[in-house]
Amino acid sequence: KEKMGMPPISFTPHSEADALKASAMHRKSFRPGWHDAAVIREVFQQESEAGNSMMVARLTVTDAEGNKHDLRDHMLTDLAVGALKLRHFVRAAQALEKYEQGQLDEADFVGRVVSVKIGIEKRRGPYAGRAVILDYRPASSAVVNLRQAV
Repeated sequence: KEKMGMPPISFTPHSEADALKASAMHRKSFRPGWHDAAVIREVFQQESEAGNSMMVARLTVTDAEGNKHDLRDHMLTDLAVGALKLRHFVRAAQALEKYEQGQLDEADFVGRVVSVKIGIEKRRGPYAGRAVILDYRPASSAVVNLRQAV
């Protein structure tokens, strides 16, 4: 049912077999390991289902073949278990000084280019594995930071 003022959603329907095949091909092209061209698109804070505070980062990662992959990473902010990955994310985005002062905001991250270590999380059944971010480091000097390119 169409809501007032909202246009209908347009899409291309795919069969189950075609969708599974495309998903598997997409995941195969995204190899585990370090990828230098990851652009931070959005960062926000939210609460996990367990009630823990976490920082959510949305990144676009370009693989070796030039394919772009949109990934979301959830990092716990109030538990020691997530501290190392969060600290590496902040350091890669060149915001470590503000992190150590306990004050960060989205502007510290958006547009920054970082390197990400990708792993593939296995899934049950016929579904292809899911790419996940395992760690962060500063991008190599060959990658141009969007903030510096302007």
